Amino acid sequence: MKQTTTTAGEKRKIVVTKAVSHVHSSPIAVDELSPDNPAYKLRQKDFETLRQKVIATAQAEAAKIKEKAYQAGEQEGYAKGYQDGKLQGELLATKLEQEAQQNLANSILTAKKYISAKKNEIVAFAVEMAEAIVQHRLDEKPAEILSLLEPILFKLEKPDQIITIRAHEKYHELLAAKMEEKKKEFLNLRYIILNDKQMSPYEVTVESNESFETLVLQEELHKFLVRLGEKE
Repeated sequence: MKQTTTTAGEKRKIVVTKAVSHVHSSPIAVDELSPDNPAYKLRQKDFETLRQKVIATAQAEAAKIKEKAYQAGEQEGYAKGYQDGKLQGELLATKLEQEAQQNLANSILTAKKYISAKKNEIVAFAVEMAEAIVQHRLDEKPAEILSLLEPILFKLEKPDQIITIRAHEKYHELLAAKMEEKKKEFLNLRYIILNDKQMSPYEVTVESNESFETLVLQEELHKFLVRLGEKE
């Protein structure tokens, strides 16, 4: 090991180094983007503090320029230096503010697009699942179609109406029995049931003198799930 000695006239030099800590900024979470979130308000407060510090630093530099120009008797330089320093500080603060606002707007837009895309995927998947379940039930129990038609028939229950129902032939007897029950409630009710082999087993149309209603299973399920999502 190498040894060094110092004389009485020499002073030992001690070099002290200080580790510089790096501050890592945490990313903004989606739930922090709401103005009502306390974290959002805290970030806004931190930004305002930074802005004030920048302006204060710029003003201090401008004051130094002012003092130097005054002592040298350069009034023109003093005025220009003061204004330049102040202007630079304001420009820097404005730039920081614009960048922060743009970053915030971009984050909000990205979050909205993500939520919207996921919502559409969820609705589409739910429609497929619900459609498969209902179709299976209709295949096993065709009478289930009557519960789906009930809201449509209820809207058309008026005296002296002629109701035309067009559906797959597998539902003919069920629909005829249902309409006979309705006829007991509305004596003047008249109906026609038409078999249509080109229609799917999950599609029915009901037409009256005043309106035309269509029951398409996939469309009805999609409307129902969208309304359910809006309520939430």
